Amino acid sequence: MKKLKINFKKDIISEEEIPVATIRENLKKIKNKNYYLSEIADYYYKNKYNKNILEVLDDYYKIPKCPITNNVVSYKLAGHIIFGKYSSSCSYSDISKYICENNENYKAHIERMKESRKGKGNPMYGMKVWNDGLTKETDDRLKNISEKMKGNKFSEETLKKMSESAKKRKVHGHTGHKHSEKSKQLMREKTISRFKRGKFPQTNTIPHREVKKILEEIFGKVGGELQEEFGYGNFVFDFKVLGFLIEVQGDYFHCNPNTRHAIPKSDIQKKNLERDKRKHKFVEKLGEYKLIEIWENDIINNIEKVKLCLMNLKK
Repeated sequence: MKKLKINFKKDIISEEEIPVATIRENLKKIKNKNYYLSEIADYYYKNKYNKNILEVLDDYYKIPKCPITNNVVSYKLAGHIIFGKYSSSCSYSDISKYICENNENYKAHIERMKESRKGKGNPMYGMKVWNDGLTKETDDRLKNISEKMKGNKFSEETLKKMSESAKKRKVHGHTGHKHSEKSKQLMREKTISRFKRGKFPQTNTIPHREVKKILEEIFGKVGGELQEEFGYGNFVFDFKVLGFLIEVQGDYFHCNPNTRHAIPKSDIQKKNLERDKRKHKFVEKLGEYKLIEIWENDIINNIEKVKLCLMNLKK
């Protein structure tokens, strides 16, 4: 079961009508926005029973359980309830560990990467780290990171692990390598030149590169039928091929509805989700192209499905 449709106007425990209008007005006083029935019902259950809507429904329906905690999974309210895969109490490390130990597709993906990304096969081969030579006094990004990290303390065990790891680590084969001042100046000039010409792509993530590789195998190199960073209206899309616009979406940053990230929490998630909705409406309204979203989760766990989907675009 991936989603559940219920009557959000009725208390499933007491069978009383939920005072929707009253709750909606109270919520509007807190934050002036429109609320869906599903959101109002969730607010009602949390206040009356101190449980979220899934925890209440778990006594009446077969709600999916998190494979890690065995609690009800996370969810998204959208006129009906869409289930995530893990509970909201799971940490990133818990989920990563579970996937590493239990997902055979992920294990196979990692083994393939170990072989295909050695040496020059590594996408970071020969590249400099973005923060090389920067400080929090000269760069706003580092300043923001520094502010967020203030007050954070690592345990002695963690500090020891970090120390041991640092002693063994080689960063892309560049540890100990020093560039001459002439080389540094040349790199600075080339970087500035590329910025001015707009040559830095918007995305260069592993999922993006995986999809690009597949598309080039099917349609040929970028520049022919296949176009990358395609500008259309006021938007930029990852790829354009034939009558299709293709977006490669990260699960966290674009709120994959089939994962625990379905409900946006951070400002960047909310911002991305709003922009994605505008993109969908824009493409649908003009009707010139069809928009296809490819999720990070599918690229990691079902790459063959992704390949088949993209091959079918030729038909």
